[in-house]
Amino acid sequence: MLGSNEPYAVIALDERDFGQHRRHELSISLTLAFLLSARLRFHFLMSDDVSREVDRAFDKVLKDLPLESKGIAYRKDLRCYGKICLLEGAKLVVTSDPQIQKRMDAGSSPNIFLDFKSGRSKFIRWGFLENLEDDILKQQIIVYSKLINTVRDAAQSSGLLDRLGAIERKIAELSLLEADPSEKVESARRIAVAAVGGKLPPMEALKKPPADAEATIANR
Repeated sequence: MLGSNEPYAVIALDERDFGQHRRHELSISLTLAFLLSARLRFHFLMSDDVSREVDRAFDKVLKDLPLESKGIAYRKDLRCYGKICLLEGAKLVVTSDPQIQKRMDAGSSPNIFLDFKSGRSKFIRWGFLENLEDDILKQQIIVYSKLINTVRDAAQSSGLLDRLGAIERKIAELSLLEADPSEKVESARRIAVAAVGGKLPPMEALKKPPADAEATIANR
């Protein structure tokens, strides 16, 4: 249970198309919430119908993330009034639901909007962060959002978007780039060297299609 003065955040995803969420979209949402939960306890609004799918996604997300978190609590099947109260009391709201985002914007409340539908390159957008009292949290939101936007754009342009967030089949554990991808997203494809499974594959392997590259790396 929440303490009377304990600050918290809320994650509320749009469940109207939840069953068609691609794996990487749910993984991105949960990864961002978990990373930020090091600063704020999160409450995850959801219906009981989707809780098993969320559990499966969380199991994959948590495999390689540091276990530094104030916790993420499931709040299942809350009535409308309960949802409104929880949202209005939150220090931060992470959502993919346009209606919730509009409500937060109307109240000048700090929020992060996950725009999976419009096709914009900056699909993670934030608003009213100036109203956050936690400066560290504010900087984390900006850094994590820019990083995820950059990685997602690079994965999309490389045809690897369906594997983004698939932690159990890493494409690379470490990549050193020749240029800054935050300034130009295409720079994320200018790989100087990459470590995969503790090995340094030849540069020609990195230029091959994913299946061929993995076979080359595995044989080293």
